[in-house]
Amino acid sequence: MTTLSALAFRDAPLLRPPKPATAQTQTLYASRSNKMTEKIYIHMIDGTDIWVPVDVERLNNNEFIIKKFDDFDPEDTSVIPQYIPGDIVTLKPRTIDNKELRTVESIVKPSDNKHKDYFEFLYRTITGDKLKDENERLKYKDIIIRTKNEIKDGKFHYPAIVNYVNGIGTE
Repeated sequence: MTTLSALAFRDAPLLRPPKPATAQTQTLYASRSNKMTEKIYIHMIDGTDIWVPVDVERLNNNEFIIKKFDDFDPEDTSVIPQYIPGDIVTLKPRTIDNKELRTVESIVKPSDNKHKDYFEFLYRTITGDKLKDENERLKYKDIIIRTKNEIKDGKFHYPAIVNYVNGIGTE
């Protein structure tokens, strides 16, 4: 029979790192505890070009998954992030306003969030990265139709998106 004091003692190392903490014990503790988040910056359009801090969780040496962040609202088309929660990315340093920031270098695996293609399309459109060929037009066909309907129904979209979407055929 296990007593309460034996359970508390046995589980104690899982609750806090042993002292003194060495590199080996810190690694062991980190593997047993919740993964720590780090801050990076992603590009976002909110009427201007901005860089916003978001939390990421390290998956391996240079791959990170973007966690939930306050500025991401799938219903708000006035704030268009380049990357969304769930995207797995690599990082690189970038100097912005004389500050060295960690930013996204490339996307390793896109988020499986149902809004991923929608925000990817809006971001590409607002930054001038137009659809290149028929394959891309087919990939975004439902999103183009959705965006046209949103515009028709009075939902806010930036003028660059309105003009571009209204000029695209969906046949």
